[in-house]
Amino acid sequence: ADQSAAAAAALAWLMVAHFTNDLYNNYLPALLPLLADAHRLSLARAGILISIATITGSLFQPVFGYIADSMRFRFVAAAGLACAALGSALLGVAPSYLWLAAITVVHGVGVAAFHPQSAGFVHLLSGDRKGTRMAVYIMAGQAGQALSPLLAAYVAVHAGLPWVALTAVPALLVAAALVRVVPWHWRAAQPSGVPVSLRDVL
Repeated sequence: ADQSAAAAAALAWLMVAHFTNDLYNNYLPALLPLLADAHRLSLARAGILISIATITGSLFQPVFGYIADSMRFRFVAAAGLACAALGSALLGVAPSYLWLAAITVVHGVGVAAFHPQSAGFVHLLSGDRKGTRMAVYIMAGQAGQALSPLLAAYVAVHAGLPWVALTAVPALLVAAALVRVVPWHWRAAQPSGVPVSLRDVL
């Protein structure tokens, strides 16, 4: 009963975490007109930022999935959530284009780090309702993505670009809760099998 309650609590927090993580996914497109004006960005430079976010957020996911599976680092998803939020919220205080690019990389790496371990844990904790619970997990992320540009634009327009940085606070709190609530040690109880190299996985 205790383990079942712990699993239910962990699943609920993973859903909240996915919503929160994806809440920062569309900051860059929403803020790009303001950033382009503030930094006098050409269309090409603005497009490069979008490409950086997309490439880092997708291509690095197998690497972090491998890390989460084989190296047993406990807090990959929580650290990824924090980085994804900071890598979006700090766009408004970037002093130059190079800083914009670096902050965008932090966001992309955070997204790549969050998804494999958190999705793996949803699968692990879902029992015989894996399809339903994974669907809810995905829906939570999509809801976050839908609200993302609204939140970023509202804060930037009504308070100013630098104040967007404060929107990272909820994600940092959720990341801290994720570390505390999700029973990461359960993964160590899974059969270990034969170690596989990252090259073999790819």
